[in-house]
Amino acid sequence: MQYQHLTVLGVVVLPLFFRTVPLAAQDYSSAEISDVYFTDDALDIDELQEMIDTYRQNPLVWDNCRIKDLKALPLNDRLKSTLINLKQNRKKYSDWKQLATDANLAAAEVAAIRSFIVLSRSSVATGQILSALSLKSRDGETTLGKNLQRVRYHSRQNWFAGTVLESDADEPDVWDYRNFSLRSPKIHDRFELLGGAFRLNWGQGLLFASNLMSGRGTDVTGNLSSGRQGFKNYLGADENRYLFGVAGQFYLRPLNVYSFISHHKLDASVDENIVTNLRSDGIHISAAQIEAKDALSEMLGGFGLTYDWNGGTVGVLGYGAGYSLPIRVIENRQNIGGLTVFHGVENDGISISGEGAFLSNHGLGLIENIGLDLEKFAMIAGWRYFSPQFFAPLGSPFKKFSGMPNNESGFYTGLKVKLPRRWWWSGYVDFYREIESPVAGEMPQNGLELLTGANRQTASGNLIEAWYKHTKSYTAGANDRQLKLHIRQNYCPNLSLEIRAVAHWNAQTPISDGGQAIGFIGRGVLPDKTRLTVGITHCFVTAGDLGIYFYEPGLPTQFNLNSLTGTGQRYFLIISRAIGSACEIAGAIRWRSTWSVSAEHSSNEFSGDLQLVFDL
Repeated sequence: MQYQHLTVLGVVVLPLFFRTVPLAAQDYSSAEISDVYFTDDALDIDELQEMIDTYRQNPLVWDNCRIKDLKALPLNDRLKSTLINLKQNRKKYSDWKQLATDANLAAAEVAAIRSFIVLSRSSVATGQILSALSLKSRDGETTLGKNLQRVRYHSRQNWFAGTVLESDADEPDVWDYRNFSLRSPKIHDRFELLGGAFRLNWGQGLLFASNLMSGRGTDVTGNLSSGRQGFKNYLGADENRYLFGVAGQFYLRPLNVYSFISHHKLDASVDENIVTNLRSDGIHISAAQIEAKDALSEMLGGFGLTYDWNGGTVGVLGYGAGYSLPIRVIENRQNIGGLTVFHGVENDGISISGEGAFLSNHGLGLIENIGLDLEKFAMIAGWRYFSPQFFAPLGSPFKKFSGMPNNESGFYTGLKVKLPRRWWWSGYVDFYREIESPVAGEMPQNGLELLTGANRQTASGNLIEAWYKHTKSYTAGANDRQLKLHIRQNYCPNLSLEIRAVAHWNAQTPISDGGQAIGFIGRGVLPDKTRLTVGITHCFVTAGDLGIYFYEPGLPTQFNLNSLTGTGQRYFLIISRAIGSACEIAGAIRWRSTWSVSAEHSSNEFSGDLQLVFDL
């Protein structure tokens, strides 16, 4: 397949999308949320799923949440600005229909918002059982794919309990990973206790973050936002990067106290009784992966304080960690501790926030941001520094390079403008450099990353957006470019179509020979309220460094971000239907045909996914 074929296909179908019709009552909530992210890391999709699940277990309450909490949500500019305007006008709601009417929100937008916000604390017991199973057949061989069972329950008294069982494809154990999480109600509105698995969100995420997603988003001012402080229940599928033990939150207003202790076994590669690598993929298939499972024991505890007032928050936290084996990246130490201080102040649209962390191995991390947010204009600038000794496996600050320890400095500036007729323009520039090269004899990397784009979403849910990303490495002299286009059109209340296209090229490979993908998606609702989603994706990727991560619809509330290489097509059909008022069954069938660009080799893969959701 050549680039010209993709272009012709797009030109033939593209004019069909420029009709104006009423809103389609579809649930695009997964697309509404994931489209915020322009990421190069396919693993981020797991953390995106975990972010949604964390909010489901610890939702914002509309009457009690603050504007800074709304700014940290992974939603597009239109939705966040709409919610902020309602909050600034002190609007209170007991019914989602009224909120949707006042804010002129589409059904998909309401579904996305409800992933993070509840209108009030419910005194009714709620719960959910999710069961998901997948099978794959490739070149005649059928294997069990990912197997996930998750149960969560909120009692009428606001107790929370949940458990998760999970295994990845080809793992020998049926339930390779098991976990649970508990939370008490607020006792006398002052004290809250958590047990089992949890995460901590603190400051700018230098040492502790409730979500470890590294992807940078098209919300250029939200990239530097921090979420709510405190502990969050954890029922995710990441088998290593969380705390397990007991945590307490004391709300003394305006002073809040946080304490925790955790004992957790981590996956690690060990050589001569020294940890050479902390593994985070959670895969246990090969002999080396099975040997690394739970090879390292971690004991960790901490104590923190925050002070809140109408205009901001300050906080301080200290922690200490001990390990059963020396770890190479911290100079073969078995112990490490640290102290972190953060601040966040906001007044009349001007915000100043930052955090500084100091470790016992002389590691240093600093972040300082300043922003201006007006009704039709917002900008932010941020500076960061992480020394080569900065070791924080449970942190997720804004940075360019992955891996541990952190080792970079940078300066980021972002700007977004609200234009007439519901258009938004956004862009950022990020200058970055390594402090030291992790590879002996090589120069430290330095360069810049630029993102710019525009989008428009109408009241009827129609959408058009285009983004351009350019990454330039001054050290290697490389230029990497990506272009993303997304169009969605609702034809009638029960039918809509989408086009998604991505191009990836660099200085050595022109756009006509680079990686390309284009997808067409149709959604419909049958008279018996069965929802259908069908689609096809064509891809042409000439080299591994031009690979494309491409969004495709998945099962309800699930996310698919596929890594595309080679040349081929992908076809999918997704069916979901409610059974009564408390159960939904959904299934997905996918077929993929791929052949290598450099060799005469092809492969065919068929997969099926089944998901059952029971509301308790």
